[in-house]
Amino acid sequence: MRLTFLGTGDAFCDWRVNYNNNAVIETAEGLVLLDCGLTAVQSMRELGLSVHDVAAVLITHVHADHVTLAPLLLERFYGGRAGPAFQPTRVYSPPDVMTDVRRCLGPLFAGINGPEGGPVPGGLAGVLIGVPAHQVQVGGLRFRFFPVPHVSDGERDKPAYGVEIAWGVRRVLYTSDTTFRREWLVRVAREPDVVALFHDCTFSPCYPGTVHTHFDQLCTLPPDVQARITLMHHVAVPDGVDIRAFAGAAGRHQAFEL
Repeated sequence: MRLTFLGTGDAFCDWRVNYNNNAVIETAEGLVLLDCGLTAVQSMRELGLSVHDVAAVLITHVHADHVTLAPLLLERFYGGRAGPAFQPTRVYSPPDVMTDVRRCLGPLFAGINGPEGGPVPGGLAGVLIGVPAHQVQVGGLRFRFFPVPHVSDGERDKPAYGVEIAWGVRRVLYTSDTTFRREWLVRVAREPDVVALFHDCTFSPCYPGTVHTHFDQLCTLPPDVQARITLMHHVAVPDGVDIRAFAGAAGRHQAFEL
C-alpha cells in the first residue's frame, strides 16, 4: 500500500513551504484521496497525478483545508483532453459530515450545465455522488472512519473523524485533526497489526481551547509509543527541535510504502 502526502501543512500554511494536510493512496481501482483541501488539485498536478483517476474521496471533517472540493469536482466534470469528461466524483464520509458537505456545496452547484447543455439534474447530486458511510472498501483496501475530538469544548462538538486503512491483517491509522488522547494513543500504538500511525501535530505552544495535538504533549508519551508515530499537519519542523524519538515527520509529496 502506497500513501503519498499531498501536503503536511495546516490551514494557514504558506503554499511555497507546504500544502494542506491531505494524502492520496494508490489502489487497483484508482486513487483515493484522504481529504481534499484548497491545495489538493495543485499538489496532484505537481505529482503528475490526474484528477480523472480519482476513484473516491474520503472526507474527515468540514474545514477548508480538508474539504474544499469544488476545484476537484469542477475539473473532473468540465476538464478532459477531449473536452468535458462530465465525471461525477464519489465522496464518502460519515453521515453527519456528509450533511455538512452537501449544505456547503449545494448552492455553488445549483444550475451548472451538464452534457445536454441544460442544468445538471439534481444540481450537486449530478456532480457529487455522496455516500454516507462509516466503512467503505476501494481497490482491496478497507477504510473505516473513527471519531476524534477536534472542535469540542462542552458546548460544541464538531463532527470529526480519523481513518483506519486495512488490508489483510495490517492496519494504518491516520488521525486527521484531533486533540491529544493519551490513553488511546498508548493503546493503539502497541497493537501489533498497526504498521503505521500518522498523527496530527503542531509545534505551537499549547493554548486554552486548542483543537490540535501539540508536540509537547506527544513528548509525554512512553518511548515505544513515540517511536510508532509519524508526525503530520505540522507545516515544518522548527529549527532546533529534536524529533528523533518519533518515527519521523512526513513532508509534502513524501510517499510511504506500507
